[in-house]
Amino acid sequence: MKRALFLACVAVFLDAAGYGIVIPTVPLRASEFHLSPTLLGLVFAAYPLVHLLVTLPLGILCERMGRKSLLGLGMIALALSSLSFSLSSSFVQLFLSRSIQGMAAASIWIASLALLTDLTPSSRRGRTLGWVTASMGLGAIAGPPFGGWLAEVGGYSRPFEVWALLSLLLGILSFLLLREPPSSGLGLGSSPFLKGVRNPDAVLSCSVALLVWMGFGFLEPFAPPYLSSHLGLGQGEIGTMFGLAALSLVISRPLFGFASDRFGRRRVIGWGLLLCAVSFPTVLFVNSPLQATATFCLLGLAIGAPLSSALPLITEAVPEAGVASALFLMAYSVGHVVGPLVGGAVLSRGNFAFLLFPYSLLSLVLGVLSLSDLRR
Repeated sequence: MKRALFLACVAVFLDAAGYGIVIPTVPLRASEFHLSPTLLGLVFAAYPLVHLLVTLPLGILCERMGRKSLLGLGMIALALSSLSFSLSSSFVQLFLSRSIQGMAAASIWIASLALLTDLTPSSRRGRTLGWVTASMGLGAIAGPPFGGWLAEVGGYSRPFEVWALLSLLLGILSFLLLREPPSSGLGLGSSPFLKGVRNPDAVLSCSVALLVWMGFGFLEPFAPPYLSSHLGLGQGEIGTMFGLAALSLVISRPLFGFASDRFGRRRVIGWGLLLCAVSFPTVLFVNSPLQATATFCLLGLAIGAPLSSALPLITEAVPEAGVASALFLMAYSVGHVVGPLVGGAVLSRGNFAFLLFPYSLLSLVLGVLSLSDLRR
């Protein structure tokens, strides 16, 4: 179990950090061959779109071929994506690299979550999966500065070359060191996805994933210009605030996972969503950098609480761990894609308040619904 947890955490860390490496490097690389903003946007959109398209098929594949094989192949695909990025000098190459990265990420996440679900009893699943999601947060924090620093020292290709080597090494170790859980790779029963979408706990879990990541999709592109115009904050200060939000998210995930093991999934989800309902509109009322920093730390906690409970909840609701992981990740991908699109459409016709107050109301309603049925 410890070996599987370690390998899964490292795999998720490498995936998240690889995602972050792209942020400071690829836009500058694209400017060298005069890529238009529209085409650059398509490059970045390729990741969540491919992630969304392949998640359900990979969930089925995970049940048929097993967790170990899918995790190993996902790491090899991540290595290929990194190598492709290092050699890219055109829109087509960048788009293909980003697409492979999205497919690799879906494989890694589905296999890792299914593997640990198989190996962990329900009473400890919240804290175990909390360590995995915390590893994602650490990767998200480490990726951009690591990629930017390596690119400055060794050129554009260097961070991708390093990541290709590390990903390939972990893929090989996954094949050599992991043992396939006895409950995996046994095929599927009848209509597991239909059973999942009809289960109230699975529906709640997916709704939480979609809503929370849609909210993050509001903040990521639109909070920086708001804070810049409202408080006069620079890029470094805004980046630090997002980093602190990610840090509070990382620290809190295992703690909230433990709380959900002890006090129940729905209770932690409900109170976490109520915290989201309070914290998101708070961004509109900050009047100093200190207040903004405190608000973003609170946002990290608010986002972490419901997600830490929603993931183990769906693994208990859907017996097929690969299918459960796929459903959760599909909801995450939808939120990740829809958030910026909805946010842009709303802000083109109104201000930030028209975006955050309705979102707060949605969080409040879903939180109350979760607390109204404390079966878990």
